[in-house]
Amino acid sequence: MSISFSKVEELLPGYLSGELSDKDRAIVENWRAESPEHEMLYCESLKAWEALSLLNEMEQFNSFEALNAGVKQVVITRADLIHTKGGTKIVL
Repeated sequence: MSISFSKVEELLPGYLSGELSDKDRAIVENWRAESPEHEMLYCESLKAWEALSLLNEMEQFNSFEALNAGVKQVVITRADLIHTKGGTKIVL
């Protein structure tokens, strides 16, 4: 019995989160077992699912502020470096 990919697409989020009923879990597992291509599609879906948590975490991180703070820190650090050459202070 061939299972449509659209049906599997509907079930995959629940399957990957462990929230499917036994009946629906069996549908996904049977679909995966039907062919190597199905298993490959499942593995790609799993990778995308796992990346979602990383993306959610990254959304909470303001990269512009972090970069800006890092640049300010580098500028302050470089400005604080003082070298002496012939008694004259050179500020970098």
